Amino acid sequence: PAQKQQDAPSSQKERRPRGKGESRPQQAAQRKAEPPAADSAEPATLPSPPPENGGSRWQFGITAGYFHSAADWLVITDGIEHNGRDYIRSHPGATAGFVASYPFGEVWSFDTGVNFSWWGFGYRDSGIRMKTERYMVEIPVLITFFESDAYIPVFLQAGVLTGILAGGRINVTADADYGEWTPRRAGDSFNRVSFGLILGIGYGHFTFQFIQNFTDTWNRGMLHTWENFTGDTVTRQTSRAYSLTYTYWF
Repeated sequence: PAQKQQDAPSSQKERRPRGKGESRPQQAAQRKAEPPAADSAEPATLPSPPPENGGSRWQFGITAGYFHSAADWLVITDGIEHNGRDYIRSHPGATAGFVASYPFGEVWSFDTGVNFSWWGFGYRDSGIRMKTERYMVEIPVLITFFESDAYIPVFLQAGVLTGILAGGRINVTADADYGEWTPRRAGDSFNRVSFGLILGIGYGHFTFQFIQNFTDTWNRGMLHTWENFTGDTVTRQTSRAYSLTYTYWF
């Protein structure tokens, strides 16, 4: 009887929180690797007690990495609509922020946070050069699937992204035939809010994400200014990005 009192029931083992600096697959693997007690005095249907940290299961971290963005243009020139990809140049940037994760079930988690990202793209034609840069405060909302029993314990993500304009600039250099470009403020050039889709895959502390925005980069005023300056009508100007980030969990 004394021996049985000392053996803790396997069903009463607490859910192990992620350790400092530990990745998501490492946490799941450690949790699943805990062996059950050989001699249990209680049935395995008892619920697990709440975590020790006041009942909270939220986990927090910081993230930073490389951010590469570009734009998709549809342009009407002389009454003919065509894809402007041959004139668009991609833009290297960076992203950094705070992340929060709430695991539920054995393989799912809800992830969000606040990121600061540096977007941009360039335009190059025979007589004109343009470079656009945007600084965005972004809030991702993601559902993550992670399975540590897999041969390669990767995790998958999908969700939405809301961006809020924090600043930006547009630099234009043109031949004399185009006239003189009048600089515009960021608030008069960009849409202040953007919405997009995120798809991601990761391993350990690293995450690769693809982001597709569905909101035009420039606002109507800037689009009209560009049309008057170049003679081209931009009918679509969405942006996309790829990011590779490293996350450190507290």
